[in-house]
Amino acid sequence: MGNIERQVLHFSLLDSSFDKKSFNCGKQKLNEYLACHALRHQGIGYNRTIIMHSQDSTKIIGYYSLCSYSCAAVEFPDNTLKGFPRSGSIPCTLLTKLAIDLEYCGRGYGKELLTAALQQVLDSSKRIASVMILVDTNDEEARGFYEHYGFSRLPTQPFKLFLPISTLEMATRK
Repeated sequence: MGNIERQVLHFSLLDSSFDKKSFNCGKQKLNEYLACHALRHQGIGYNRTIIMHSQDSTKIIGYYSLCSYSCAAVEFPDNTLKGFPRSGSIPCTLLTKLAIDLEYCGRGYGKELLTAALQQVLDSSKRIASVMILVDTNDEEARGFYEHYGFSRLPTQPFKLFLPISTLEMATRK
């Protein structure tokens, strides 16, 4: 099963047909979230969980979850919010979870999953205002992963990272 080729990867909204119980990313909180909470949270509108899988398979290679969010403008460095008032909130998208099953680690699936999440955020930001993508990281390893892809630390919260939507827009124009 670990020999899935990239051209047959699919991204689908989580539903009960996927094998959530066998997913193991090595981090208990992320495994438990997918197995026990993700579908319920999606059902109540808390967030949306997208599954990376191969065609015609219920095996989950990885997943990410997104939700709408707002963050106080004063949390961001001054140079990131040109034209925005410093008082009030900034519309954001929160990447609440992102994980790859251990069976698929080290083969670029994390980058592919993050790319899919960022593209979804960029696409939706054209219909629903979102200025930043935020992610809460729980450890140095996760923080390093996101920083490698251009995320920056919020000055007051070193494990909360952000990426301006404008940065994504510029990257897709190249």
